[in-house]
Amino acid sequence: MTAGDGTPLSGRVRWAAAVVVGLAVALRLLTALTAFSNDPERLVIDEGYYIELADNLRTEGELFRMRGGDVLRSDRTPAYPVFLAGARSVFGESIHAVRILQCLLGGLSVWLTFMLARTHMSGRRALIAMAVPAFYPLYIIRAGLILNTNIYVPLILVFFLLIHQLKSKPTLRTALAAGIVAGAATLTRPEFLLFPAVLGILACVRSGDRRALLAPALALAAGMAALVAPWLVRNAIIHDGAFVMQSNQGQHLWTGNYPGAPGDATSYIIGSADEESVAILMAGVASAPPGELERDEHLRALAVDAIRERPIAFATRGFRKLGYLWNIDIRDLIFWGQSMKTMGHPLPAAALMSALLLLGISSFVLILLFALALPQVDLRGPPGMYMLLVAYTCALIFVFVGHVQYHIALAPFLGMVIAKWSPSETFKPQTAGRRRRSALSVLLAIAFVANVLLINEWDLIAELL
Repeated sequence: MTAGDGTPLSGRVRWAAAVVVGLAVALRLLTALTAFSNDPERLVIDEGYYIELADNLRTEGELFRMRGGDVLRSDRTPAYPVFLAGARSVFGESIHAVRILQCLLGGLSVWLTFMLARTHMSGRRALIAMAVPAFYPLYIIRAGLILNTNIYVPLILVFFLLIHQLKSKPTLRTALAAGIVAGAATLTRPEFLLFPAVLGILACVRSGDRRALLAPALALAAGMAALVAPWLVRNAIIHDGAFVMQSNQGQHLWTGNYPGAPGDATSYIIGSADEESVAILMAGVASAPPGELERDEHLRALAVDAIRERPIAFATRGFRKLGYLWNIDIRDLIFWGQSMKTMGHPLPAAALMSALLLLGISSFVLILLFALALPQVDLRGPPGMYMLLVAYTCALIFVFVGHVQYHIALAPFLGMVIAKWSPSETFKPQTAGRRRRSALSVLLAIAFVANVLLINEWDLIAELL
């Protein structure tokens, strides 16, 4: 077994990687089984939706949930409910059983990060890369939540591993497997739908022989279509329209872009947006017709009109959304804290809010390290693909509504960029090129610190403390 720089991996590095995976699983189990209740009545927001979808799939053979008197059939993609239905069929209806399985998947993601990192960096740097998803608190706590990020992250890591294998030894079988995994990722979180195409465009730009890419590209597309097409057909039959996920996309567009929107997902809930803006938001929601498809189309139309009327405000708000994503995430943390206490979270309120604030600080530290590392990354090499995923995700957030789970899904890829960072190059420049990279690193770091100071509401943080 060799590292990405061609040197053999020592037994010490392999043992260290195994220990990191073990610690990652142990931390997730400790958090999931002690900080979260096994009572299904205490699930938070979307968690209950997924459990309802999974149970209806098991008992009725259909993927739907109820909202008031409406039957919702397309407001969630199917992969995670299928995963939950399978887990609950095998292990029973214990919520903790699902959490234990998700903790194991978290450990798998850490190992996959190491495997991917070692394809293009030394074993020691691969250990640094895997340490980010292993010990990043927001990712650890995610294993205790019944949310689709827990299977999305390992899927996209497997996808990148297959893409790396496809680059080094292109075969139709590997391309087909990559397409199947991409289809599964799309049916977990629909925003992944266009990423393989974006990656393909990048490959065409860089390739000297574009004809050689045609057969693998078609095989990848066929594998992806094999999973996604049946879901599109199902939605076409039910709704007379082939789409991956219809409901909530219009709502997310409206929530992120209504006149006066602050730009993040939870500000209007925790009261940090002004009352007039919140009234505009709620009036748009209240004016929507009751039908699932009609409701979403109505909110999408409202959002598009708002964007057309105020394009500069849309652009400004888009950058604010990215600001909310790449900082302490205090609004999301407060929202989750309030939700958990409302649902009877077992931790005392003071301990919970202190823990959430520490989680937010860790988020800031991660992004600060990423800012320092970014100028040293060779975008023409494998890290360029990871940066493409980061940019792709940020573009979606720019348009829709910011949410912390996007940030968490990127943790392994941020780790691989951070692992490329050499402090000596940043802080002890010796050449003109290194001086430029050093200056850019420092400027990016200052920009992220300024972002935290400008975006967060410090009076709100003071109230927590």
